[in-house]
Parts: sequence; structure tokens; C-alpha cells
Amino acid sequence: MSEKEWSRSRYWLFHFLQSRHLRPKFRWPPRAIGTRLSQALALALPAWSSQDRAWLTRRLADRARCDPAWVQAVRLMVREADHHEHLLGKWSGTARVREPEGNLRVRFRALRCRLGVRFELSRVLLLGLIRSGLMEAVERYSAADDDLTRTLMRDLRRELDGHRQFLSEWLTAEFADFNFVRRNLRRWRLRLMFASLLSVHLLCRGALIRRCGTSPIAFALEQWRGFARMLEEMVPYRREALLTALLNQREYPWGAESSAARHE
Repeated sequence: MSEKEWSRSRYWLFHFLQSRHLRPKFRWPPRAIGTRLSQALALALPAWSSQDRAWLTRRLADRARCDPAWVQAVRLMVREADHHEHLLGKWSGTARVREPEGNLRVRFRALRCRLGVRFELSRVLLLGLIRSGLMEAVERYSAADDDLTRTLMRDLRRELDGHRQFLSEWLTAEFADFNFVRRNLRRWRLRLMFASLLSVHLLCRGALIRRCGTSPIAFALEQWRGFARMLEEMVPYRREALLTALLNQREYPWGAESSAARHE
């Protein structure tokens, strides 16, 4: 682990620490809004289970012992997700209760554990893209005088965008050592994962999307375009684009030329 790679990990650690201070102060009404729209969105974003969090923490501690700053950055990202859950619960007026897990979910977690940290964080990245899209739809639909909803959705999307930048940058470096065949297989696996997750959301959250004044087809096309742009940055076809992204991380670990800064 070189000094500059350490710097990049510390950059993201400080990013998540600073993100706490950028959060606006919400003026909550005496009673939560509790509209059907707010409750539907809150229930559409299930929380991390304690088992998922414990498993990921253990695996990260073993996998990245030489880079504790990166491990701590991931932990802070998970805490931000818990904070999102808390804010959505206050906004919607619904208790965020974790439902008991069925046999199918337990088996799915066992499969994800076998696939490893890269698969799990890829899944978190893709889910974050879809959730950000749902929040954007709610923000556009919110009434002109509903400053609370617009501010809340904008702040949650800002933090989810930080998650996207952090995870996509890490996965770019992880996939860089793959040969041409493995990189193409990984590209198709990410496409299949995103298509599956998007299909599930369209099936289960179609009513929420239509309530926001958007057709599920239009929502799916918009999300797929955003995913395609991210995929081309993360697993580019051209080797020159990949080398440029990696060199920016190495040569400008704190500067304005970094990939994260270019997206801000």
C-alpha cells in the first residue's frame, strides 16, 4: 500500500466525516407529514439488516487490514444509510420496523456471502442508483410550497451521490487488473444485476412511480441511461480511459483533478 493510495482512502474518510456537517437542519412539523407518498417511499427503501452489516464489517476488516481508512469510510457510508432510514421514518410518520426474514432471504444472503465483498458493494452501488432516482421523482413531484420534502430529498440524493462516487471509484481499481475476458464478463454481470434490481423495483414500486407523475417505462429508461454512463466510467471498453481514471486517483489524491471532484 503506497502513501498515495493511503491518501485516497483518507480522502474518502474525510469526505464522509465532512458530509455530516453539510446536512441541513430540518424544521419538522409538530406531526410528521405522513402522506401516502411519503409512506410509500419510506417503505420502498428497506434498511440494512444487522446480519448484513455484521458480515460486511467482518469481511472488510479481514480483506483490507493494510488500509483501515478505507474500512472506516465504508462503515461511515453504512451509518449514513442508517441516518437516511431515520430521516425517512420521521418524514413519513411510519415506524421503520425490520420485518423477520424468510427462508428465501436467508438463502440469498448465504449466496451473497459466497460471492464476496465486491459483489455486495456492487449491489449496494446499484441499489443506490435506483433509490436516488426514486427520490428525484419524489422531489420533482413535491408541491411548490413543500420545502421540507424538497430539501430532504435533495440532501439524501447528495449523500447517495457520494456513495456512488466512492464505490464506483473503488470498483474501477478492483476491476483494473482483470484481463479482457474477465472485464467483459464483469460488465455483463453488472448489467444483469442492475436489470434484475430495476425490474424488482418496477414491479413492487410501480404505484409509487406513477404517483409521482412518471411512467415506469420512462423511469426505467432514465435509470438505465445513468447506469450505462457509470458503467462506461467504471469498466470502460478503452484501456486508455481506464488508465486515465487510475492515474487521476494516484497523481491527484486530494486535488481537483480527482474523479470525485470532477463529478461535484
